[in-house]
Amino acid sequence: MDGGGKTNDRANCKGQLALNERGARRLNRIVRSQTLAQLTTQLNQGSSRTVSKRTVQRSLHRMGFWSRRVTRIPLLNAHHRAARLAWARQHREWTLPR
Repeated sequence: MDGGGKTNDRANCKGQLALNERGARRLNRIVRSQTLAQLTTQLNQGSSRTVSKRTVQRSLHRMGFWSRRVTRIPLLNAHHRAARLAWARQHREWTLPR
């Protein structure tokens, strides 16, 4: 080493991307509501070059897509709403003890 110089020339590495621009545009079109495995399979079906799940994941992150879990909420039906309204009417005069 020369005492503080660069030790990594990674920025100058111009290796060919496994997923080219056309593949990235295609991925952007098919990305909604599919799993990573489904996306990778679908992308590899129409391409002469296969890509890994990790490559697809990195490309999705570069495009701004991140995985999220759906927030589960209880579904309320008419019976639930009626029971809640009845409870509220019964307890209308409720006060907290002081």
